Amino acid sequence: MTTINRINQITDSTIFWQHIIAMDVYFQSARFQCNHLKNLYIKRRNQLFRDLSKFDLNPIRRQYYRIRQMILSEKFQQQKNLNKSFESNHKRNNSDSSFQSFIYDDLATYSNSFDPNLQTIDRRITTKNLLTSNDQIARCLSTSITYNDSYSFSGVHHIFDQHKEAVNFIKFANNNPFLICFASNDRTLSICQLSPLPSTILYVLRGHCGPVNAFEWSQSNDLIVSCSDDATLKLWSTANGNCLRTFKDPEKSSLLICTFHPNNNNIIFTGNSNGIVKILNLSTGIYSKNSISIGDGPIHSLCFRSDGDSLWVGDHKGYISTFHFEMEHCRLNLINKVIIVPGCPITSLTTTKQIDSDLLLANCSCNAVVLFKSISNKRLEFLKCFPIKHQNHLYQIKSSFCSNTTKNGEDICIMTGSEDTCIYFYVFETKNKCKCVNKLQGHSAPVLDVCFNFDESLLASADAKGNIIIWKRELR
Repeated sequence: MTTINRINQITDSTIFWQHIIAMDVYFQSARFQCNHLKNLYIKRRNQLFRDLSKFDLNPIRRQYYRIRQMILSEKFQQQKNLNKSFESNHKRNNSDSSFQSFIYDDLATYSNSFDPNLQTIDRRITTKNLLTSNDQIARCLSTSITYNDSYSFSGVHHIFDQHKEAVNFIKFANNNPFLICFASNDRTLSICQLSPLPSTILYVLRGHCGPVNAFEWSQSNDLIVSCSDDATLKLWSTANGNCLRTFKDPEKSSLLICTFHPNNNNIIFTGNSNGIVKILNLSTGIYSKNSISIGDGPIHSLCFRSDGDSLWVGDHKGYISTFHFEMEHCRLNLINKVIIVPGCPITSLTTTKQIDSDLLLANCSCNAVVLFKSISNKRLEFLKCFPIKHQNHLYQIKSSFCSNTTKNGEDICIMTGSEDTCIYFYVFETKNKCKCVNKLQGHSAPVLDVCFNFDESLLASADAKGNIIIWKRELR
């Protein structure tokens, strides 16, 4: 009888420890980023529990399962639920997934010294998480640069310093290589002419009562629409710099981003600090009732697909939402939603058209710029990520395509600002290879925005101190 009781006790102990192993397996995807660590951890736990199962369970041991389950659930269940679809399907174009694993894997390829055992990633949703440590991203950026003459510059064309605070947004006029506009935290915008030399400031647009976050040129370059923390949208004439109309946000919330509809400049889209996308009819001055609430966090970026049918929206929580726009009813319908890295804001979205698809470039404050391909069903397929220094959520760092190179060749070229005061150029080749082809140094503060003019003869970059450098491209 004693022997039978002993066997039963050992069996109960074995089953008990197997339950704990099953619980560890359930939570390991939320606890570890590296597959090697996942396997090593479970293997070692199995070895320990195999030894422990040979002994009786005392009352204290019996409380272990309940306490461990409570702790793991509190720490990791929220992230486990968020990535449930991602962990089960593990597809790059899954509409409910996080692309966090793919970004980490891509960053690891940039440097042989990038040790996955040192990564400090936390899978819970907090606004302070970084994808990698500062030392790791520094190793990524310090890898050798394969300089390419196609992306070389012959010097500085001009430097503007009229803005006394950070310049958040810069953009050349459409099909005009020498007309450019800047938006700044000093509550002003400025329109500048770059040729003939010396470059001149044509107009300083004054009227906003708060930092100017973004603006957009109309297709004919005769109008500029701007948005500000003062909860207003202003329409400016580029012919004389006068403010034509002012529109107040119905929510009285800070307006962080605005854009014209690419096929109908009579329609303007805005994103505010309350996570609401609104549609304004410029002729009537009335906002559509079909506003869309993305969430309870700010919207930092809006970008239309080349055909104007789809709108991408990037928010403070790391989501990119894809909407179909119905022109007839002036309405947005959600198609799908993906999250890059939970808790890391999407600070910029930009797109370019290739022969068979649209490409989307997203800046995320997880030390990475992420490249997507918009596939047939308008979902996003992950292609590549590029390392930069970007972890401060207050810096709305932006990137851009080198459009002429991307459209005419097989390789995809992108450029981006960075917190380390540099401008990086990356080329993504069709064979899944990626390399840094140039790095420009000249700013003394984080570079917030970069853009080429339409023929790519001049590059403009703006920083957090308010300086704008116009770089002269070495054309061949």
